Amino acid sequence: MTHPTDTAKSEELTQSAAPPDPVFTSKADLMRWVMEGATMAANDKAVQLLALERIKRVTMAHSHLFGETGA
Repeated sequence: MTHPTDTAKSEELTQSAAPPDPVFTSKADLMRWVMEGATMAANDKAVQLLALERIKRVTMAHSHLFGETGA
């Protein structure tokens, strides 16, 4: 059984060791990164929630890549 402070320390280390959010210039690059992150989250239950939250945050930050330009 893990102690609550162990879990808090683990989460703190995970968050402090996280790399900065990436910046993408194309929808294809963003989608490739999302798929890689989803695969990682599916394979590692320990980081699943953190990975999914990061995917959501980065995708929302790049919402301009999904804008339609009328022609």
